[in-house]
Amino acid sequence: MLRNRTMDVIMSKIEWTEKTWNPVVGCRRVSAGCDNCYAITEAHRKTTLFPHYAGITAKKDGYIDWSGKFSVAPDHIFEKPLRTPTPTTWFVNSMSDLFGEGVSVETITRVFDIMASTPHHRYQVLTKRPNRAVKLAGALPWPDNIWMGVSIEDDRYVGRADLLRRIPAAVRFISAEPLLGPLLTLDLTDIQWIIVGGESGRSRNKVRPMSPMWARDLRDMAQRSKTAFFFKQWGNWDQNGFWHRSKAEAGRLLDGRTWDEMPGDHAPGWGSVEEFRASLKLEHQAEDAPPLMDGASPRTALREPIWRTLRTMGDLDGKALRQCVLPALGLDPESARIVNYHAWALVDLQASGFVEAYEVRVPSSNGRTRLTIRYRAIKPRVRVRAEARS
Repeated sequence: MLRNRTMDVIMSKIEWTEKTWNPVVGCRRVSAGCDNCYAITEAHRKTTLFPHYAGITAKKDGYIDWSGKFSVAPDHIFEKPLRTPTPTTWFVNSMSDLFGEGVSVETITRVFDIMASTPHHRYQVLTKRPNRAVKLAGALPWPDNIWMGVSIEDDRYVGRADLLRRIPAAVRFISAEPLLGPLLTLDLTDIQWIIVGGESGRSRNKVRPMSPMWARDLRDMAQRSKTAFFFKQWGNWDQNGFWHRSKAEAGRLLDGRTWDEMPGDHAPGWGSVEEFRASLKLEHQAEDAPPLMDGASPRTALREPIWRTLRTMGDLDGKALRQCVLPALGLDPESARIVNYHAWALVDLQASGFVEAYEVRVPSSNGRTRLTIRYRAIKPRVRVRAEARS
């Protein structure tokens, strides 16, 4: 993670968000998904960096754990979104639970007021305590830029989805990470997004593997219910049951491809390159002005340059592809916003059958090999139209 130490704002490596915002820190364990919580170690390390982290962790039986204390961040952190003009997707409270028992109603209300007053941002709020969220929901604002989610790690906790449905959020989502068992009784009715991922950590004796069938079942369930499906990671145990010290080495392909769907972001299926280009042209004409190749341009403008680059240069990994495409268009390949547009354009091309991803092992600097994802341009899938048959 890239950190601004002065502001305690994090450029996140979490695949489904852009930055994390922690107006509150501290937590308590509530279910099995908390057993190997990454935030405990991170919070303990931050006690020497930020005064408001003091006392939220403690040693228990020789291990670091949450102390049960919740702490409110100082104003320069708490009000960070108010001073951020660039539209940003914020994961709210990666170091806590906004609806935790130790967070006051006044603090929760203040957080929601900031989110509601900054409609140019998108906020992703995730909780394991939807019962409290439901109790407070009627007194909180719910504009379209506030997404509400619950964590569900195994079938014992699918009731959290029922509580989530009672919250009037424009987008409701489920984080099934770490997925510790099949979610056989999960109902995705009125759920717009589901994130699935295996557990990660340092100890192979503690990290629990995820069965590929659990992930596939949720993917199939999401497809049947028209729910966007995001496969985040295998974790340290890969799909074949092998342990990796880095979760990146295990990869994030499910059945040979990435799954990076977002609510409302399902790409159309183009039947040919000509149809693809015509679709781009229509999208551009529908805008107030033709999109410029700068930080404000939509992701649609990057699809054809990406596809053309892969056709002419051959297979490339994500970083190499960005380095080829973005500078040639006068765009900064280190800009988080531009990289986000590039990533979504790549998702569109995969969803429509113009690009496919595959895993390959490459040499690393330590003499070993590492798993990486490469992309290649492929012949588009041609749709068979009903009228062509008649």
